[in-house]
Amino acid sequence: MSIMIQRAVARVDALPLLVGSSFLAAVLRGTGFVTRLDALLTAVQFGTLVLALILLWLSSRGQRRIGLVHGLAAAFSIVALLSAIWSPVPATTLTRAALFCVILAIAFETARIRWTDLQRMQRDLRLLFWAVVAVSTAGLILGLFQFPGMWGPYNRFEGLNVNATVGAWMATMLFPIGYSVALTAGGRRRFLLLAGSGILVVVVILSGTRGALIALLLSVIVVHSLTRKRWLIGAIVGLIVAAGLAFTFLAPEILSVDAPAPAASPIADPIPVPTPSTPEPVAESPDPQPTQTPAVGRQGEDGTDISSGRFGLWKNGLEFIQQRPIGGWGFGSTSDLPGFTGGQSMSLHNAYLSTLIETGILGALFLGALCVVIFFRRSVLKWPGLLAAGGAVLINGLFESSLVNLGSPVTIVSWLVIGALYAAGRSVASSEDEIRNNRTSDYIDLATATKV
Repeated sequence: MSIMIQRAVARVDALPLLVGSSFLAAVLRGTGFVTRLDALLTAVQFGTLVLALILLWLSSRGQRRIGLVHGLAAAFSIVALLSAIWSPVPATTLTRAALFCVILAIAFETARIRWTDLQRMQRDLRLLFWAVVAVSTAGLILGLFQFPGMWGPYNRFEGLNVNATVGAWMATMLFPIGYSVALTAGGRRRFLLLAGSGILVVVVILSGTRGALIALLLSVIVVHSLTRKRWLIGAIVGLIVAAGLAFTFLAPEILSVDAPAPAASPIADPIPVPTPSTPEPVAESPDPQPTQTPAVGRQGEDGTDISSGRFGLWKNGLEFIQQRPIGGWGFGSTSDLPGFTGGQSMSLHNAYLSTLIETGILGALFLGALCVVIFFRRSVLKWPGLLAAGGAVLINGLFESSLVNLGSPVTIVSWLVIGALYAAGRSVASSEDEIRNNRTSDYIDLATATKV
């Protein structure tokens, strides 16, 4: 019976469909016209991921090798759940922690079970690349028609997502996947991959997201440095991205990004006109109120700091860390903390500080150890595109909370990239050990992990 189930699962291959459905639900959660369906979309996202996880386990075929990375991911997930349980903030933190644990389980169980076949992993990553290209293309088209976002005019690229930053970081993380393959491909395939990569570059430049532009430029350098192929293409792409970065920094006026929308004026009753016999005293003009500075925003030449207000958020976040340093305030609680500078629904714009606030020193240690074990291995150098994508994930953590914040599809993309990098690095290392131990005459091309 078990063998029949495994064959049926392998034949249907529903995992990409289920994970893709969860990704689409996360994208729709960030659009303006489905905000009332947030709870439903969250349930759909959670349900499809759980079903995908069950299918993974059914197709495992007895593979039970669990290493240090899985232990660290499980420990981080447990700390996230426990922090949500003892959190003094309302109970939504437990829901967020549960969804986050499922995302981590999907990423690392896929790496352990499905992505032992590296050709299948490469196919899945290309599918994810084209999914992000499709979402980005739809966003560009809707942006041409000034499609409204949830928070009103963004004064930058505005399309399918709640703001430009979401689309920019997704594009940045998936760009190296298609770009690195395009450099080694030929004919029509290279043209299609370069065209898709070009769409992602356009999205990042139009978004004006400086962190994403920096990560994109570094991705181009990493890919060409490790592959040593087609430097002319790299120079052209690098100049385009550098020009977009320079324009973003030097633009004379970029309005506030997350400034609170002005409150709507209630319709008042008609004001009675006073008679001449009973004139009303003229009220003194009140002192002008200080202009409200947005928590995260920039206004060009008005002196707003280069961090777009992030320095103030981080400083305020450190105060919360000192209050509960060991166990934190609860996973996903940052946006609901009373007295937080950003206010309700404002993230800390730094995944590492967010982890410290929400899960304390325990969670931060497990997350840091997880990243060190995955990224600091020589075998990952054999995968330039994945390494550049993983680097973009880490850079994103410096400027955004997407790595541990479930408000956008960037979270799913981030952990799938990290899981793929772990699977690729582990497989290459295993191939090298097998060659060294068995002294076989077969040569493994470590760039693609296929025999030649």
